[in-house]
Amino acid sequence: MASQQPQQAPEQTELEAKRTAHVEQLSQWLTQNSAIYNIFLSGVKQTSVVAGTVVSRLTLTSTHLNSKGGLHGAVSAAFIDFTTGLAIASWDLREKTGASVDMHISYLSSSAGAGDVVEIVATAEKVGGVNGVCDDFDTKG
Repeated sequence: MASQQPQQAPEQTELEAKRTAHVEQLSQWLTQNSAIYNIFLSGVKQTSVVAGTVVSRLTLTSTHLNSKGGLHGAVSAAFIDFTTGLAIASWDLREKTGASVDMHISYLSSSAGAGDVVEIVATAEKVGGVNGVCDDFDTKG
């Protein structure tokens, strides 16, 4: 006997659709209105949006690479900054993502290259009136 998945309430499904549309619209606005995001992240796509968590994917091109052919650190930092901002905005459908005030990034010796897909899962752990904290995120590539 097959188990049935619990059905979501129509209000919850409507809110999730609204949240996804909001984050996608904000993503598009940011890439159109920031020269850095436009250069680095014009191909970014959100694959999942729930309250406080956004998953973004980017297929790397030569624009994203350093002189050794690997993912440029500035691109990965911008991608992290971008996606964590969207996670904060998804928390309560805020209109703006705010400015990052503290980021810590550790780089590995190997790197993704052209044609690879890099995915970031950003989760907003705490969001207040002025500040939001994204403690954990994962990258896959």
